[in-house]
Amino acid sequence: MSATASASERTATRGWLRALTVAHRWLGICLGILVLAWCASGMVMMYVPYPSLTRTEALAGLSPLDLTDCCHLRESMGVTPLMLDGFRVETAAGGDPLLRGRLAGGEPLTVNLVSGRVLDDWTDAALIREGEAFAAAQGWSPPVASKRIDDDQWTVQASYDAHRPMLRLGNDDGREWYLSNASGEVVQETAAAERAWNMVGAVTHWLYPTALRRHVGLWSQVVIWLTVVSLFLTLAGIVIGISHYRVRRDRRRSPFRGWTLWHHYSGLVFGLLTLTWLASGLLSMNPWGALTPTDFGRERTQLNGTHHTVGEAVRALSRVAGVVPAGTVRLESVGWMGRSHLLAWDRDGGVTRLFRETVAGPVSLREARAAAAVLRGADVSVDELDEPDAYHYRLKGAAELPVFRLRYADGVRLYVSPATGSLVTAAGTTDRWFRWLFDALHRGDFSAFVRTRPLWDGMMLVLLGGVSLGVATGVWLGFRRVRRLLLPPLPDQVPPVAGPR
Repeated sequence: MSATASASERTATRGWLRALTVAHRWLGICLGILVLAWCASGMVMMYVPYPSLTRTEALAGLSPLDLTDCCHLRESMGVTPLMLDGFRVETAAGGDPLLRGRLAGGEPLTVNLVSGRVLDDWTDAALIREGEAFAAAQGWSPPVASKRIDDDQWTVQASYDAHRPMLRLGNDDGREWYLSNASGEVVQETAAAERAWNMVGAVTHWLYPTALRRHVGLWSQVVIWLTVVSLFLTLAGIVIGISHYRVRRDRRRSPFRGWTLWHHYSGLVFGLLTLTWLASGLLSMNPWGALTPTDFGRERTQLNGTHHTVGEAVRALSRVAGVVPAGTVRLESVGWMGRSHLLAWDRDGGVTRLFRETVAGPVSLREARAAAAVLRGADVSVDELDEPDAYHYRLKGAAELPVFRLRYADGVRLYVSPATGSLVTAAGTTDRWFRWLFDALHRGDFSAFVRTRPLWDGMMLVLLGGVSLGVATGVWLGFRRVRRLLLPPLPDQVPPVAGPR
């Protein structure tokens, strides 16, 4: 009975292993190229990020502010009672200061602070003038082409919805920049090389073609389910690889030869890493709400929230006009525990806090401790952080430092900038899980030491190369199998056709 049962178990094991092998083979044929593309595009993304207009780039394209003739709007102009959820003041191409803010419903509002006119429908000519001024400040060659668009590959995200339609300008150097029809400001810029590398980088890695990305729900489900199937493909390969790995009479540990042997061994060595990368990539899509980010809206509003009518904003600008530092290109409203301040930014990213008619200076540690107790209760420790920690850091570039680190008993961490008083990073329970399950596992960002370059580059390139080898050998084996099925080899000798007897 036992021998019969053992034979039956072996037969069943061989049966499911054979079925798993067939599933692995055909899923590899269907998805192997996609997984290989994810690996190759990941290497590109190590060095070329997705295009975005950073604050540093935006500030570098602005001209110095001159508040001499501004800030005398009258209530009769019809815009001063409107409530703003924060505002900025920047210089228009013609030299007039513009107030840019958002109404309570999220709609942008732009007001010329000299004429009092609301600018809500920009002509192409007006936008081109703004774009020329931005290019001149950046040292770019002037635009030679313009086109009205709703979206394209670099502006398809929902964050640009309030600015549509946009005017896209391009110059002879291959640079393109986009101006908002609602506010007249530059909201995106790309370079030719950046666009080319991103087509084989982020666009490939995220399955991000414009036609698909326009439909956020569909795009999300496509990425999630392709990743789930790829996880099964990888897990099946690991199981099959382990089942075939054993010492044989000829002392060989694999029954395979040639490319199949390479696929077997590379899968054994790098299969778990492939599985880890796919799983962590899946988590980045927050499938089925698995790692929904913590909403710190209340804390942000309490710490930095500001609400002004246009009239109140104008009066605040009038009060600080005499203390605005030379070279300021942007004034930005920010709150500090219910008190409104203004941030004066220069083109190099330097910032000064202004409060009423005085320079306020940075937030002190004492003020940070008082704010911390009000935000989430008194059970909190506050210290000044001069180097990145596990939750406030940047893999590329430098994190803002110093910051005040607010650590609460429930594990929540808030990081506040002394220079601006702004909440720059926040980490709750799910955010901390995401940091380790995505940033650590997907990007190899386990610690500050591992982030050190070129150590991180070497580690990631070796690991990505190993995973790519395993996937590429599988793709090649699948290609050969499909070729044999579609183009069967001709026999060496064709038998003669028998004639009539």
